[in-house]
Amino acid sequence: MGMLQQACSMTVVQTTSYDMIDYINQLREGIIEAYVGITQGLKAGDKIALLLPHLEHIFAFMGMVYSDTERTESITRSMIGLLGDLSEAFPNGQIKQLLSASWIATCLKEGRSSRHSSASTREVAKWAREMVKRASA
Repeated sequence: MGMLQQACSMTVVQTTSYDMIDYINQLREGIIEAYVGITQGLKAGDKIALLLPHLEHIFAFMGMVYSDTERTESITRSMIGLLGDLSEAFPNGQIKQLLSASWIATCLKEGRSSRHSSASTREVAKWAREMVKRASA
């Protein structure tokens, strides 16, 4: 988790270089995929509570990534999937406050209804929206 947090801080770069933007997007997608794997693994091993101390940082990272106008649809889809996985892993309101961030509702809506969203992004967004609603109830 410490290495992922360091990688998250390395991705905060202002640049106009297309190569650097592509590199940052690939790094961010890798970080999000790592968080997905960790979340799913801990959930399957019934050790999801180990993730609780790291959730604030994970959500802050996703919020920062969401605010980047250079973010790809693939990153958006992965992030929406992670939101769904985290919501499903913590269904009893443990992360209700984190899920109340305004960017999350906007991200889920964008995933479901943007004309730029692929069918797979729309499908993931619909599922994640339901998981977020359950975890926020």
